[in-house]
Order: sequence, then structure tokens, then C-alpha cells
Amino acid sequence: MDNYYNIDTHVSNSDLGRLQNLINGIDPFSNANMQNIFDFGSLVDCMLLEPENVIYSEKRLVVPSGGDVTFDDQTWARAISMRDAGRKDRILSMYIKNMSAQQTLKVDKFNVEYMGNMFHIPARCKYDLCSLPMRMGADLKTTACTSLKSFKQTIEAMDYDRQGAWYMDLGNLDNFMFIGISKTAVNGNHEVFHVAFDRNSDLYKSGLRKYQRLAYMYKLLIL
Repeated sequence: MDNYYNIDTHVSNSDLGRLQNLINGIDPFSNANMQNIFDFGSLVDCMLLEPENVIYSEKRLVVPSGGDVTFDDQTWARAISMRDAGRKDRILSMYIKNMSAQQTLKVDKFNVEYMGNMFHIPARCKYDLCSLPMRMGADLKTTACTSLKSFKQTIEAMDYDRQGAWYMDLGNLDNFMFIGISKTAVNGNHEVFHVAFDRNSDLYKSGLRKYQRLAYMYKLLIL
């Protein structure tokens, strides 16, 4: 089991998301299919970045956060097809070759400003791909989107922009990229989308506003 998921002393982007869901009265796993979606995303992610957690002979994933998941033949075949699309993608392949995979970072006093209030919280994140010397990072997504336009819209709707800003500021990164592999195959091929942004982009600025607000509420309500 990855010890990162046992850390309860430092706030993660997922913790902020759970607080937002609590405030909004949303249970994301009230839909039983959400767990399947999450498990499938973890499978493709591990096939590309943590292959040691994939037991191909048993169609089984050793989940980094704990436990095992076994997949049916159809789901497994789709994951392999998406894995192959990721391996063929020039940008993703370059990132995998030149960046650290699944790098974790903890900051004991992460400075945050919200509406003129300066405070600090203990914070953490886990990058899919990251190079602190190059000040670049990336996160891999499996997506139902079939176009770059819809993937960009999903980034804001699913609060991935908050994740990107959080990861950038924790690691003092200048650039971040979301890489989305479409679950839908067109003529047998799964399209791979790339959305890169820096600190001057609207995505970073919207994500920054989102995490500043939630971090402030987390500080008041939980820490």
C-alpha cells in the first residue's frame, strides 16, 4: 500500500474536494458506477506509470491506496487499448521518459491568501508526472470526452483546474499539463488530448481562486 494515502496530517486537493462536496451536500459515490469509473482510471494510470501494480495474468490491479480490483475481459481490453494509445502519444511518452512518476510532496507550512487573509496549512500532493528542476508537472486522466473542446470544459467542471493550481503552487511549478485519454475509440484509436497552462492562464487563475476559498474554510472548520 502506498503510504501517501495514509497521511492525515497534511491537506490534499482531494481533502478540499471532500469538503466542497460536504458543503454542497453531494455524495459522489452515491452512484455505484462512480467506483467503477475510479477503478478504471486507476488501472490505465498504473498500466502507464506504475506497471508493477498491474497483474496482467489475473486481470487484476493492486490499488495504490489499498486493496485489489479484478476486471472483466471487456474492461481489461479497453484499458490495454488506451494504454497503447498513451504509449504512442509523443508528448506523454516524452514526459514519462524525462519526469518522475508518482512523486509525492509534503509542505508543512503552505502559505495561502484568501480575501486579504494570509495563513498557512500543512499540505500535500502526488504528481502523476513531475520534474521539480524543470518546474513542470502533468496529470493523466481517462475521459469520456471525444474532443479537445469538451475535455477543456471538463477540466473546469470537474475542478481539475483547482488540482492543477494546487499542484503548481505546492511544487513551485511554472507549467502544468492535463493529458486525457478518451475512452471512446474512433476507428480503433483512442484520441489523446493535451491541455497545458501556466500562471498567466485563465485555468490557473480559476483553480487558484477555488483552492484559496476551500483552504480557508478547511483552516476554519477542520484544522
